[in-house]
Amino acid sequence: MPKTPLDTSIDRYTAVANVLAKVASGMTLSRAFRAVAKTPMRCLDGRVMRPSVRSLQRWVALYQARGINALVPASRLSAQPSAALSEDFLRHLIDTKTRDPDASIPEVIRQARHFDIIGADERVSRVSVWRAARRLNLPIFASKGVETTDMRRYEYAHRMQMVLGDGKHFRAGAKERRRVVITLVDDASRMALGAVVGKSERSALFLACLWKVLLR
Repeated sequence: MPKTPLDTSIDRYTAVANVLAKVASGMTLSRAFRAVAKTPMRCLDGRVMRPSVRSLQRWVALYQARGINALVPASRLSAQPSAALSEDFLRHLIDTKTRDPDASIPEVIRQARHFDIIGADERVSRVSVWRAARRLNLPIFASKGVETTDMRRYEYAHRMQMVLGDGKHFRAGAKERRRVVITLVDDASRMALGAVVGKSERSALFLACLWKVLLR
């Protein structure tokens, strides 16, 4: 089901309550804003919300001035988010990004063509759609909450107990030829131990980088 303004106000109040609870426990307001901004919160629709410090500051100010009713979002279509896009397309954009926050801008446009919201030959600028989504405060990028990221602590306490290796592909020169740089990094210190550049990821290239590190 699409997210209602009431659901949004409840999610915002939850964030405000977390800030005020930390302040009541003795934390300064600025530290409370930063602490809540770093902590993922579960919304009513199951999505993970990580509001910015600026958003938290605005919500707390609204709540303290006019209460919880001030946290109900105003109508998104009343702010004239785009003069280049029709109201039907804007409603489609809001509905799609509300149901599927990870939907890309090209995917939103393709769905609009499929449902005849825009004509098959009608040109819709991705930039216009992206700007409208920003003005409507819709999610632009795929969510990267704690469930979808793999951020691990350092495995070893002392240097040279484990070495991490990775390859980064890029293009070099006027002819933009494909190249890859193999880099070895110490796990404990995160210092780069050595790097070599080659045409492709091969065992010989990796061994050359390892031999370079051992010689040092």
